[in-house]
Amino acid sequence: MIAMLRLPNCFMMASAVLVGYIVMARRIDLSTNIFFASLAAMMMTGFANVTNDLADLSVDLINEPDRPLPSGTVKVSTAKVFSVILLTLGLAFALITEKLLNLLLALVALISATGYNFYLKRTGLLGNTVVSLLVALPFLYGAALYSEQLGVTLVVLLLTAFLANLGREVQKGVVDVEGDVTRGIRTVAGRYGVEAARKLASALYISAVCLSPLPLLLGEVSLLYLPPILVTDLGFVKSSLFLLGEGERGKIKREKNLVLLWMASAQVAFVTGRYNW
Repeated sequence: MIAMLRLPNCFMMASAVLVGYIVMARRIDLSTNIFFASLAAMMMTGFANVTNDLADLSVDLINEPDRPLPSGTVKVSTAKVFSVILLTLGLAFALITEKLLNLLLALVALISATGYNFYLKRTGLLGNTVVSLLVALPFLYGAALYSEQLGVTLVVLLLTAFLANLGREVQKGVVDVEGDVTRGIRTVAGRYGVEAARKLASALYISAVCLSPLPLLLGEVSLLYLPPILVTDLGFVKSSLFLLGEGERGKIKREKNLVLLWMASAQVAFVTGRYNW
């Protein structure tokens, strides 16, 4: 059942809250607000992932038969109870922060994730866009704990997270095209072909790379930003070139998972560059 949480994603969303805070505050604050806000992000991400598996059961029987639900390892009824527990904990942790904006952002995340899992996923690119906005949201959630104003670096961080994850979602459509077409999910790969989806995902990764120099050029970060952002950029370029070449389903899936590593490296870059050492 723990596998349904997709723990790397949960931890990335929790760390994104801290990163968003540091980008605005330029320091680390280990207050209870940061702690509970990070837990809220973890629980809400877990809720979204579990309900996604519930909504995707028919597709996963084709695309991912080894996952807990299609394999029968976890019962549907158990997964439903688990999702309710995660949702309750997520909202409770969001309330503890005593920040109205943060509570509103948590509710937006809840509504958007539920809407995506049960309705918007079939729309393809629109659904991909909603998911990518949800991936960027924890950075804003963390930043809002410090200030309700947007800084230049925060905007670049939000756009980078959004573009990179949108590329990853489009790439996922290439991996899952068979099951998605069967279920009537209108992904880019299903509607316009695998080749078009590969090119779009590649272009989105390169767009994220093009944004990366802005914080340094605008004097918003220190030179410590440079090493990890170079790792990020080279990783995205590698993934882009891979997509423009030929690759079987298994290799495309592995490359999609590597994108999470490049996204994590970007988080390190923004923290090291913005932190007031």
